[in-house]
Amino acid sequence: MSRISVVNQLDKERILSSLSISGTPPDYITQMLSRMYSAIPIHPTQVPEELVTMNSVVQVQDPETEETDIYALIYAQDEGYQVEDWITVESKLGSALFSRYVGDQIEIPSRRGTHTVRITDLVYQPERAGNFDL
Repeated sequence: MSRISVVNQLDKERILSSLSISGTPPDYITQMLSRMYSAIPIHPTQVPEELVTMNSVVQVQDPETEETDIYALIYAQDEGYQVEDWITVESKLGSALFSRYVGDQIEIPSRRGTHTVRITDLVYQPERAGNFDL
C-alpha cells in the first residue's frame, strides 16, 4: 500500500534551521532532505498516528536477528536528552527514521554496506499525545 509522503511542518522548519553541517552534507542527510522537500508539509494536528516525527520514541527490529531496539529521535542541539537511548536526526539512523511510518523497512549505510531495520512500533509520538509544539 502506498502512503502519501508527509512531514510535520514544525519539524521541517526546526530541522532546516538547526542543521549543523558545513560544506557538502553526507549522502544520508541529502536523502533525508530530499524526502523532506518532496513531502507535503502538514500542521502538527494533522500528523498521522504512525508517522515518525521529532521527539518520537521508535522501536526498530533487525529482520535477520529479530533483535529490537528503542530510540528517542531528537534534534542535534538536544544531545544529553534525559532518556537512555537517543539518536539525533543528523545521525545515519535518525535521518533514515525521520518522517517514515510504522511498518517501513529502511536501509542505513554502514561501514560494511547497509544495515536493514524495520519500524515496528511508535512507543510515543508527541502529536498523538497532544504535544504539538515539541
